[in-house]
Amino acid sequence: VLLFSGFILYDTSNILRYYGTDEYVSATLALYLDVLNLFIALLSILGIMSDE
Repeated sequence: VLLFSGFILYDTSNILRYYGTDEYVSATLALYLDVLNLFIALLSILGIMSDE
């Protein structure tokens, strides 16, 4: 979970520095995937996505 939270901070920093105003779709997609990965990691920690 901490790793994916770090990815969110890193990608947010990159978006503010390097992405232009016309690249909003790729910036949004990067943040969306980070949040999705964080959500999946939380679900796996809570045991909701376990196979058993």
